[in-house]
Amino acid sequence: MHRNFGKIQDSNSKSSDQKDLLPGIWKIAVSQIRLNISEKNYHIWFSKTKLIDIKDGIAKISCPNSFTSDYINLNYLNITRKALSDAYGKPVEITLVVKKGDIVENTPLFETNTKDSNTKDASKKEFETTRDSSLIKAGLNPKYSLENFIVGSSNRLAHAAACAIIDKPGEIYNPFFVFGGVGLGKTHLMQAIGNSILEKNPDYKVAYVSSETFLNELINSIKKGKSENFRKQYRENDVLIIDDIQFISGRKGTQEEFFHTFNTLHQANKQIILASDRHPRDIENLEERLVSRFEGGMVADISLPDEETRVAILRKKCEERGIRIKDEVLSMIAISIESNIRELEGVLTKVIALQTSLNKELTPEDISKYIGISRKKRQKRLRPKDVIDSICEKYEVSRKDIFGERRTVKVVLPRQIAMYILRTDLNLSLVEVASILKRKDHTTIMHGVDKIENLIDVDLQIKDQIAEIRHQL
Repeated sequence: MHRNFGKIQDSNSKSSDQKDLLPGIWKIAVSQIRLNISEKNYHIWFSKTKLIDIKDGIAKISCPNSFTSDYINLNYLNITRKALSDAYGKPVEITLVVKKGDIVENTPLFETNTKDSNTKDASKKEFETTRDSSLIKAGLNPKYSLENFIVGSSNRLAHAAACAIIDKPGEIYNPFFVFGGVGLGKTHLMQAIGNSILEKNPDYKVAYVSSETFLNELINSIKKGKSENFRKQYRENDVLIIDDIQFISGRKGTQEEFFHTFNTLHQANKQIILASDRHPRDIENLEERLVSRFEGGMVADISLPDEETRVAILRKKCEERGIRIKDEVLSMIAISIESNIRELEGVLTKVIALQTSLNKELTPEDISKYIGISRKKRQKRLRPKDVIDSICEKYEVSRKDIFGERRTVKVVLPRQIAMYILRTDLNLSLVEVASILKRKDHTTIMHGVDKIENLIDVDLQIKDQIAEIRHQL
């Protein structure tokens, strides 16, 4: 079908005949675009676009307004070009135009081969000035969305809670406290919640700040005698999002002010979202009344992503940049980089730059040579069944004992060790461990993991036993 369109274009058919084919070509193209973006974004950005002309390898697409054309330029240009080239049967470049009635206005286009960086920067700046001012005022970055947040076993609970909050802000999971290491996606998730809530509720007052910003603004308000303005600024929000809340530890004045801000918002059913690098009860010098309030809603962790999730993240980043990287190369990067997502993206950026400079698709050998990443021997993937079987053998208990409700010392210890190893070695979420061990509440898993962590520090026998289990696995 695609080739037929190309042949008709090259034939001597009348131009009117070709124009009759344009809706069909565009229908095929947008159906492909629709597969690569969310349904919501498709309806927002493409439902009112039309293919109005193809001539000399240039396709003209009309948009209802300049905001739409700028957004497609910035976010979906490569996807659109590829989809239309496939539908047409020949490579095409794209020009986006704004059609108002019978008047067609050409709009600036970011074309890497024909537009210089100054034009690109100017167009991008123009787009940013037309973006919804409420996002900028809220301190939110529109690039963070749930659509480009990759969900895996390491963040599934946090993602599910985020979706529920977006649906009913202030009514469920309030406060929402998400914790985890550096570069694992906490900020992305929180910003995505803020962006989604504002999209659904444009009149909402949303504020995203770091704890450092909160602290500095508090100090400045006290110095200038404007404490009341500070309180009004924070306590009149519908959604308050504070990142790195652990940095208020040890600061009595800041904790006091935040305590009252928290209470005011919570009592008014306003949504509170907090992030930290650790669980609330693990934040040193944090007042007990704040710990209690932080734990009063939903506490969810984001842990290190598994290999499959890391590969999915890399694929998504390549798609966003309009770059194709071989799957074996992406897998090689994912196996080598396990620490956090930021490092993963940093290596991907190097790979993209290298591929661009060499002007060829890179191989694993190229990555080893130029980037310094070597192939790692893939270890046998552990299964929960393997862990449980090893523990049952070590402590001479049955799987029925591990899954059951008996609370004798002989059963409780190996059960908690199973919780600990499933959580730490297999990188499973609390909810997943609870499901595997047939526990009703993930807080039971949290308690069991903490118990073993504390035992390891004081009981060398337990520490050695766990080491033996790990060695066997």
